[in-house]
Amino acid sequence: MKEVMQRFAWRQRYGANTSNGEETSVFAREGLGSSRAFNSEPTSIDDGMSRARLPCKWSNSQPRERKLKMKTTLSAMLITATLLASASGSFAGAFLQASSNEEQLATDTKPNVVRMMMDTGAGLTNKSGVATIHIEGVYFLMAAAQVGGKTAGSVRLWIKVNGKNVVNSNTEQAIPAASFTAVLVSQGVLMLKDGDTVEVVYSGSAPGLGLIVKKPEGEPVVPSIIFSAFKVN
Repeated sequence: MKEVMQRFAWRQRYGANTSNGEETSVFAREGLGSSRAFNSEPTSIDDGMSRARLPCKWSNSQPRERKLKMKTTLSAMLITATLLASASGSFAGAFLQASSNEEQLATDTKPNVVRMMMDTGAGLTNKSGVATIHIEGVYFLMAAAQVGGKTAGSVRLWIKVNGKNVVNSNTEQAIPAASFTAVLVSQGVLMLKDGDTVEVVYSGSAPGLGLIVKKPEGEPVVPSIIFSAFKVN
């Protein structure tokens, strides 16, 4: 009777099933696999009438899961490092910022190269308004001029590369009176090679029109030109 009670208690606790001659753990009955899924020899309980297997520890699935997690983590670290390196490379490109506090008015209707001084930059040089490219690539260029003058008329602004007009880069601002002023912008994206030169050019419809300077009290100077160039790839 004592042996029967021990066997019953064991079945209630571990869910063994010996009705078909096979001993199955609660893991097998719940669809979680039998004791064969464990990688060490199962511990036996002998109640004097039957022997049942109890799981000791998990199989090699845990080491495999750890290896998979490690590989995933290393892959994520590699991707992050690659992105950081790519970003660092993109910010290490060439750029130029130039401006002028000099009033530049046309003496006739012919084109004039805008004079400017280099404020900061790397990979490009500037000499009297002629910027020279030293790193090949695609560049964004923008010239913003404060235009006006001493008479009515119009002012045009465009970009030249290697002394030739850039197609569709010309812009125009009407000047209805001598007291009128506006900002005129010409910009574009160009593929430039080492040694290429970039110039900003303006013209006035009459003498006395062009680029002007304003010096408001307590504020920064309004330059006649602000020119920006930077390599985008």
